[in-house]
Amino acid sequence: GQQLGGGTRLRRGQCELYVQEYGDEIIGKVIHGANASSICESLRLCRSNITCNLCSRMVKALAPIVRFVVKKEDGAREKLLLKAVQLVCLPLPQQDDEIEPFTRLQAAVSTLTGGPVAASDGIGDIDRELLARSCRKDGRLLQPDVPARIVDSALRSAVFAEEPAGDVWAAQSMIRRGKDGLDDDDVVVHAQVISAESIAHIVTIDDILFLQGGGQLQRQQGSGGDDDEGIEWRFVGFEANSTLNLSIIDAQNPLCIPSSDKSSFQLWNLSPILPNGWALLGEQEKWVAVSSVRFDQLSEQQEQGADGILVTVHGVEGEEVQVAAAVVVVTAKLAAYDKGGGEKTSPPPKIFYATCKFNHTGVMEVGFPQASCI
Repeated sequence: GQQLGGGTRLRRGQCELYVQEYGDEIIGKVIHGANASSICESLRLCRSNITCNLCSRMVKALAPIVRFVVKKEDGAREKLLLKAVQLVCLPLPQQDDEIEPFTRLQAAVSTLTGGPVAASDGIGDIDRELLARSCRKDGRLLQPDVPARIVDSALRSAVFAEEPAGDVWAAQSMIRRGKDGLDDDDVVVHAQVISAESIAHIVTIDDILFLQGGGQLQRQQGSGGDDDEGIEWRFVGFEANSTLNLSIIDAQNPLCIPSSDKSSFQLWNLSPILPNGWALLGEQEKWVAVSSVRFDQLSEQQEQGADGILVTVHGVEGEEVQVAAAVVVVTAKLAAYDKGGGEKTSPPPKIFYATCKFNHTGVMEVGFPQASCI
């Protein structure tokens, strides 16, 4: 069985065997004033985190009673030792089915649905790496602004299709555009799509943008001038297990999700392509790569004569973040990439990375293509 973070967890029976084998030695060392670190190292129990944590817990449980143990007869001594065994081992599960087998899925779903996220591992067994995918360094959750809900196409299939699509859900993050002073309603919509226990399914732009209409989409991708007429909504997206492989999602090229189960669930982060061809991919190692808790004031810019983007990033002092962005050749520029026979083919999106550390202000601006941290 696996617990949050993937570390194999001891069963109660295994724990009791460890206590029986090492209990007397630990008591003797505690009597002579040794601390947990030296005891566990001397017994060579710190070769793995699991046995090292168990040893430390045994010392802490036995220490309060050890001074009384030496004054008792053997029978009473065994009873007191048994109480210590129960104290240390009782919280552990007896069987594998008491352990959550799909920890990654549960962590992702808890984050995307906007509810509370809490570790339920045993003391000392928390997987920090898995928990970090849901939050900043200070523990503040990186969640979407619009919690995940089942997409319309999957809901329709549940009613009308012979084989329902299964669990296919979408969420949205709203990132304000531009600098201070703009209307808070002027936002860039990033999306997350998650599927588990589902058949192969096509997710459309309408599924992704379930709260927006054509006017909102036009406002977001275009500048509002006459030249914007006919501009289509386009995303660049990546799946959580394959962040280097980017896909372009638009009305003609919907998101095609393969069949999945709870172990092979798919989580896609989708970023809108701005008029200059750039898209903010965000923190690709997080479940929600672009959250309004982390990012704000996204705008297009010219940096050293090149098109790019600028975004405000929030964190805590000393926290290091890696922000990703991609440049995608927009439709109007495809003529420069003609193939033989006049076929127009876009080159693949190019990813840029900026690795930055927050100072005492907890706020900085990250710019591309120079990957600058200000």
